[in-house]
Amino acid sequence: MRTYLMLAVLFYGLPLSGQIDSEFWFVAPNLTEGHGDEPVLFRFTAFEKDAEIVISQPSSPSWQPITIQVPAGQSRAVDLTTRLFFLENKPAFTPLNKGIYIQSDAPVTAYYEVNHPFNPDIFALKGRNALGKEFLIPAQNYYSNAPGLFPPATTAFDIVATEDDTHIRITPTVTTGGHREGLTFEVILQKGQTYSVEAPGVNNYEQLTGSRVSADQLIAITLKHDSNLNSECYDLAGDQLVPIEVLGNEYIVVKGFLEGGDHVFIMATVDNTGVSVEGAVDATTVNNAQLQSGEMYHLNLLNSVAHIQSTAPVYVVHFTGFGCETGMAILPKLECTGSVSVSFNRSTDENFGLILITKNGNQDAFSITPARPITPDLFEVVPGTNGDYVAARLNLTDPPGANQGFQIQNSKGVFHLGTINGGDRSGTRYGYFSDFKSLKIQADATKICLGSDLQLLATGSDSYHWFGSPEVDQKTTATVKVKPDSTTRYGVIGEDISSGCLDTAFLELEVYKLARPDLEISPTCAGTDIKFFYTDTVPVQSLTWIFDQDTFMTDGTDTFRLAWDTPGIRTLKLLANNPAGCISDTSFDLHVGGILFDIDSGYSINRGEQVSSEIIWKAG
Repeated sequence: MRTYLMLAVLFYGLPLSGQIDSEFWFVAPNLTEGHGDEPVLFRFTAFEKDAEIVISQPSSPSWQPITIQVPAGQSRAVDLTTRLFFLENKPAFTPLNKGIYIQSDAPVTAYYEVNHPFNPDIFALKGRNALGKEFLIPAQNYYSNAPGLFPPATTAFDIVATEDDTHIRITPTVTTGGHREGLTFEVILQKGQTYSVEAPGVNNYEQLTGSRVSADQLIAITLKHDSNLNSECYDLAGDQLVPIEVLGNEYIVVKGFLEGGDHVFIMATVDNTGVSVEGAVDATTVNNAQLQSGEMYHLNLLNSVAHIQSTAPVYVVHFTGFGCETGMAILPKLECTGSVSVSFNRSTDENFGLILITKNGNQDAFSITPARPITPDLFEVVPGTNGDYVAARLNLTDPPGANQGFQIQNSKGVFHLGTINGGDRSGTRYGYFSDFKSLKIQADATKICLGSDLQLLATGSDSYHWFGSPEVDQKTTATVKVKPDSTTRYGVIGEDISSGCLDTAFLELEVYKLARPDLEISPTCAGTDIKFFYTDTVPVQSLTWIFDQDTFMTDGTDTFRLAWDTPGIRTLKLLANNPAGCISDTSFDLHVGGILFDIDSGYSINRGEQVSSEIIWKAG
């Protein structure tokens, strides 16, 4: 179990990033009442400026927006227990209007807390770093959910759309909710709508491990393991996910206080990913694995600290805690991430531990308020890093205290912080609250029509240097406007001032021409089979054929029947929709005579020579 440990990343004049943001999207998981699912709260921390925060539910007409004021340097909580029915994302496998959108006029951190005494957890909202179009679901496959609860405790991932008409393709790795294992199905959501995919049972082999979610617009996903079973203990464990583009190739994981060692889960995002873990068993042992996309590698972490490297981006999920009580966190990549100051609250007076990771040489520059010992001798060199990184696990249980605020700073450089708070059998709270900073190029679309322009926005760094085409080369602004003549791959190099770290991001814009169909017309007669031949040099998303009051939509491969009972002039209107959403509109006259011939008439719509299909209308 895990209750709230309030963390706020403070930069004191340095640029704000990572989990600090001014906009957040979130969908709350559905939890079993049989173990506990309330109270629930949002917690916010403001920084150098006062913040006015609005909590809304864009797709729900019954939700009244909530506005709160958070003074600079302070925290505020909003209890939403009375609105729990409008929050929890149930039932599964149906579109719902339960997405939460949070706006602030100043940078803040935001957390969702389930504060039930026996089934608590926190979900750290990651702002823009939570939004993406490609996700794998890193659900662990070692633990089961506790059986015998009503309603059952399950694992699920919950999706929220940030734009209207968002097409989401889901490929589950187990058969669930009427959807076959390995077969992709599509869900269309409007802005603020949500969708839950729930595991079919409580067993570890029924988890949703490696399921894939793709969208044509930005979405956010919440992962929850309700009443996660470990020995005689069972706790809620969950986090807000990050998309594949935010992941990295290098991670450090520090062992907590869990009996029998911690558990680490590494998931590949591409096939043939090599994974090397040094220090999991002891300081010198190296564990290697070769993974396919969506495949999970499970390690029992017995040593104090381990170093993870991979040949392609991976998810790393860490389960730790006290005794047999577990908590879960999605770990941030090591490259270009970290914070210089972190504030947090200790929720209970039970066991209280910290995890710290920083570059070697920074370990003598920590300070904590109220004062606690964080001395260089508490740190050890992380195996496999050539002495570049050090880590420490601190037990700060004494003196005891609950709802006590702390602040940790480092005057030399950035660090990562994890917090563990709880009892051996009462419940553990584990949160990993470091900067998930990720350089991104954002745009309203990745497919545009020839002649259109589009604005690109770079986020996640302090300075930018664009490249990829003459229209952006040498530009250093965060936003650039582009009007490509052909498909173009744009790139930007971002630099983080505080760490000097450089990162690179890319975005490819596909350019499509408008369809210009040409139809050769010859007279035909009622009762005659009519064949239309369609050729295409540019991909077509759909064709809409309009004959008087009859409308047919095809992708160029369908066959359908159409009859004219009387002669006369018929008008054919053809709408061709390309993948960028641009539609060409062309009209043709079709002469239908009154004499029946037992022959076929042919009509050709010419757009080139690459792809050919046949569409047949049969009259009579």
